[in-house]
Amino acid sequence: MKIKSIAMGLLLSSSLVNAQPVNIDVTETTKPVAKQIAQHIQSLSKELLNQIRHKSHSIPFSVLHESKMGQAGFKNHSLQQSWKHAELSLIESKGLTNYTPKLLELRLANPDSLEQWKSGKLPLVAYVPKGNESSWTEVEAFDAQGRTHYLDPYVLPEYPVLVLDIDAQTDLKAGVQLMNDALKQANVLPYAAQSSLVRYNRIDVPKSQKFTKLDRIYISDDNEPWVKGSAELYAIVSGIDAGEAKPLMSVVDMPYLTEGEQEYRPNQTVIAWGQYRFNAANLMIFEQDGNYNYKELVSHLIKATASILTMAGQPEIASLVSLGNAIVSAMPDSWYEDSDDFVDAYYTLERGKVYLDYPGAANNATASFSPFNVQE
Repeated sequence: MKIKSIAMGLLLSSSLVNAQPVNIDVTETTKPVAKQIAQHIQSLSKELLNQIRHKSHSIPFSVLHESKMGQAGFKNHSLQQSWKHAELSLIESKGLTNYTPKLLELRLANPDSLEQWKSGKLPLVAYVPKGNESSWTEVEAFDAQGRTHYLDPYVLPEYPVLVLDIDAQTDLKAGVQLMNDALKQANVLPYAAQSSLVRYNRIDVPKSQKFTKLDRIYISDDNEPWVKGSAELYAIVSGIDAGEAKPLMSVVDMPYLTEGEQEYRPNQTVIAWGQYRFNAANLMIFEQDGNYNYKELVSHLIKATASILTMAGQPEIASLVSLGNAIVSAMPDSWYEDSDDFVDAYYTLERGKVYLDYPGAANNATASFSPFNVQE
């Protein structure tokens, strides 16, 4: 989901913390493995077709390194072990070892090409290039002979192409859990967010809890490369503790937000009130990035926001905006190269207030918010 830039001067000048890189290079794993899969696609093809999930047109990568593949005619135990080790190493490098046992998937780029595959046309196997997508001129893919093909990143291939990539939904779900656990450990996760977990389509809250609910959201979009698949978005809610000068943050998964230029009406509780000074909070929307190390990312967020309030002294209402800017500025350096990570920002949302068709600061999202109270 290609995102329009917010006023860069404001965010860069407001950054009081120099964020260190928290990115990893996923292609170090996906490129060589994609080539190996392509070279064995003849013997893998039938089982992959049997395993493909038709709604998402994807296959868990773990299918390829499970022992039952030997029963399906693929008998290369050392290669399977190598693939399993590669996935586990990638999970570790993202800080998610205790949060998910699986991370990669094979995704059919063009679902309309499935019939060609079933008819015997073996797919190429591609991987998502590294770096800023606006600089991509080609997507590298491999055939059964190990030869390289260069595909146009903005023209969806009509023939079968499998993309080896991070399973964005699995990645984000695990990352959100990790970040909220880390925020709780650092004593900056609001109590209301701890008790409710503010999960999509789940209400498990204490009595008389007050929320702000996201009723509607529309996000603009440009032409995203086909190789990246659907987006996965999340929000970071931030505010200032009512009792002491410290930041409060929680991370909210938004699993329904997968496409730009489309309206969603999730009725999702996104802000849990009860501990925020000024009865106001920020909501910053980001896109999942498979190149994050979530453990390092949340560590940077905690340090950046703490520094903002330490330098501000006794927090005023203006500190709330500075807190939101610090969160954006603490995100990986790749954001400043106009990558996809930042979507939009809603500063100083007030408790109990209705917002109708309210544009974000970057004018990339339009959303409606309303109060939502759970009474005894």
